Amino acid sequence: MEDELTTFVNMVRKMRKAQKIYFKTRDYNAMLDCKQYEGLVDKWIKNFDDRRVPDLFQGEELPF
Repeated sequence: MEDELTTFVNMVRKMRKAQKIYFKTRDYNAMLDCKQYEGLVDKWIKNFDDRRVPDLFQGEELPF
């Protein structure tokens, strides 16, 4: 878990750096970098959320 947290934090740092560059320059390529990092961060957050949501039907047989 520690390695995952370190990886996530480093990715967020890179995203924030890319955002700062974009907002300073409004450069198209900087915007693409931002979007790429934002997409990766969003995927990490979604995967984290998905792991925390219990499966309501886990181990139960459905009545139909």
